[in-house]
Amino acid sequence: MTPRVDLAIIFRSGAKSKAEAIDAASEYKRLLTTLTDGGLKAVGKKEQLAEHERRTDFVYGVARAKVLPIQYRQSWGVAPGSPHWSRIQSIMALQDRDFNHTWLSNWTRKQVGFSIPDVELDKIRDNFGESLALYFSFLSFYTRALFVPATLGLIAWREESSLSLPRFKNNPKIISRPILTHFSLVETRIPYGTFGSVISLFGVLLGGLLTAIFLFEAFVTQLYDGPGKSYIGFIPTIIFVTVILESWTINFFLETGLPFILREWLKLAPAEASTIKEQRKVGRRDQLVEHAREESMLPEYTLFSDYAEMVTQFGYIVIWSAAWPLAPLMALLNNWLELRSDAFKITSHGRRPLPQRVDTIGPWLEALGFITWVGALTNAALVYLFRP
Repeated sequence: MTPRVDLAIIFRSGAKSKAEAIDAASEYKRLLTTLTDGGLKAVGKKEQLAEHERRTDFVYGVARAKVLPIQYRQSWGVAPGSPHWSRIQSIMALQDRDFNHTWLSNWTRKQVGFSIPDVELDKIRDNFGESLALYFSFLSFYTRALFVPATLGLIAWREESSLSLPRFKNNPKIISRPILTHFSLVETRIPYGTFGSVISLFGVLLGGLLTAIFLFEAFVTQLYDGPGKSYIGFIPTIIFVTVILESWTINFFLETGLPFILREWLKLAPAEASTIKEQRKVGRRDQLVEHAREESMLPEYTLFSDYAEMVTQFGYIVIWSAAWPLAPLMALLNNWLELRSDAFKITSHGRRPLPQRVDTIGPWLEALGFITWVGALTNAALVYLFRP
């Protein structure tokens, strides 16, 4: 039976001379002594494994309500990049494969709803830390909150489909829209760095794109009178829908599908193929070492990209859902899949996240508040601009 390990320290010697080998051996012995004297049970083997047994100390499991200042806390200083531990490459937690299998099985077969029960959140917190549990709690709450805008958007879309085309397709005067012909330009000279020209270029391109959209819409609604006139006006909406769905599809593929392809591709390399043959000769007692080696080759998992994806989606819904009322419904379905795909990504395509004690989503909360404020202005402007 494979023993349970909480932390693995990747120690790379890379000795090219006898002096370097002696120095590496001395640092390695000092590392084991430091961990053992600190109250941990440390075991070193090839691939440098360290077994760490302790009680979890997340928010409701800590003995103190207040965290002590750093100068009063005991620290061993064992960290990658530390001058005293130059050969430590990384510190990671090994995946609990039994828990991962049970977790994925429950979420794909039993928990088929749009939210996560508190019991499941506690299990995530106990195994991956509070930061990851808070992310899934946020995603669950956000997904439940989409039910109201998704329902209203579906009703608006049905009304638009059943009433707008028959009523307005033969009366171009009713569907005519005002054209923005005057732009107020305020010139302010601010010192920029070397990237100022790039920012200015993209600003000009964005202004040109918006102008082209308005000119195209003016041409379709005022001048064009050929075949398909009733449907050409929906081209901007079609483009917007295509961009959103394509973005969600690409993100899903990059998170779940591409790592599998890259992993199989790397196995075709001659060096990796020989390593796989050697692994088959490894006994049962060294399976833990091989598991640690395999997981050390995986990228570190960070919550930044997942939060950024959800905040970007929230921006699409709040700011531009007036252009496509079905956006909240599509986001609801996407988030149902996102709950499962994120769990699969965490357990299969990255290292196990190290626990972090957090009680808020941090700056993302301010970003969501700002997007909500901008959405109120944008939707009011869209309603006024495209009023009948």
